[in-house]
Amino acid sequence: MAPNNGNPSVHYMYSLPQTASPDDVVSLYLEAFGQKVSHHEIISKDRKKIEEVLRRSFVDGYAIYAVENGKMLGYLGYSTDGVTDTFDIRFSIFFDVFGFLGGLWKWLLYLLFGLFYKTYPGYFFIDSLAVRAEARGKRVGSQLIAEAENEAKRRGFDRLILQVVDTNTGARRLYERLGFVQVKRRYFGALTRPAGYEAADIMEKPFRENPFD
Repeated sequence: MAPNNGNPSVHYMYSLPQTASPDDVVSLYLEAFGQKVSHHEIISKDRKKIEEVLRRSFVDGYAIYAVENGKMLGYLGYSTDGVTDTFDIRFSIFFDVFGFLGGLWKWLLYLLFGLFYKTYPGYFFIDSLAVRAEARGKRVGSQLIAEAENEAKRRGFDRLILQVVDTNTGARRLYERLGFVQVKRRYFGALTRPAGYEAADIMEKPFRENPFD
């Protein structure tokens, strides 16, 4: 458990706190990304079923959690192999939750949209960052990224990589303030417009010069 240099009452943990549950992570994730999830990850208007898919897909060990007085304020999910992250969504879960036919077409669309979401095997990729509304202003997001940077350096990575959608200007300003720079923009257009964005920017924060670039 690491203390927050900016707010000593907030601590950062690398496994799910005993005072929390996967439901807390699911709630945070949907609070931050609910529109995107329901339009091109788990395509459904049924919030309960979306929550069930995510709850059953949750994998501990790929996130950093911000906790204050036993309450989870935020989390940062990451991947280092381009495959495993906070939610390991599988067809069997879609099948159990939506039935065979419903699960099949939703799974196929999930795979289709996945083709447009680039992963970064071999890099420390931040795939999600979510902070509760009431915790904003406590520098929780900034400290979660600082913790991720420390963990990435400890594992021997030379940079952080993340993706932010074009309409999330607040998050982009935070990342720029923390030293991230845009390296690429990916356009999706009408495909992702129902989810509230049309493009995503790939940003990175190098720790040192990479001689292989």
